[in-house]
Amino acid sequence: MKLQPYDFTVVYKPGHMMAADILSRKPMKESDTETCTETENYLYFLTKTDIPIAVTLEELKQASEKDDTLTKVRTCLQTDKWTNRKGKIWPFFQVRDKLSMHGSLILKGNKLVIPEMLQQRVLKSAHESHMGIVKRKRLIREKVWFPNIDSLVENNVKTCQVCQ
Repeated sequence: MKLQPYDFTVVYKPGHMMAADILSRKPMKESDTETCTETENYLYFLTKTDIPIAVTLEELKQASEKDDTLTKVRTCLQTDKWTNRKGKIWPFFQVRDKLSMHGSLILKGNKLVIPEMLQQRVLKSAHESHMGIVKRKRLIREKVWFPNIDSLVENNVKTCQVCQ
């Protein structure tokens, strides 16, 4: 996933065919390194490619900060203590080993976790082409995740007159 933003071809060359140069041998000083960490670069890539058109990164951050469930999940991730596993926390507990966070944003693997207040907007945006349940689930699952995503997509399609 970290290499996806780059277009490259890997070519093997035996060591005796490669000339050592100063760029590959000289150690970097602390001041020479970029200020962004690898995690920040990766998150930047995900947010540029995975944020649904329906929301902006700033909206996603603000909604994530205000969402009570995501606030509890962030606390659980920081402390690694999942004492209250009931209710809205349960779906997150089940996938806790796949969750990570950066600031107020939570990721499940390489998918952004959408706060409850933005879920309907994301569903509506993905539904504009009326492509049916299977294709719509696939489209949404490529970039985002939230609890009960499948049933919400199914209900949304079932109540659409055009899709029926």
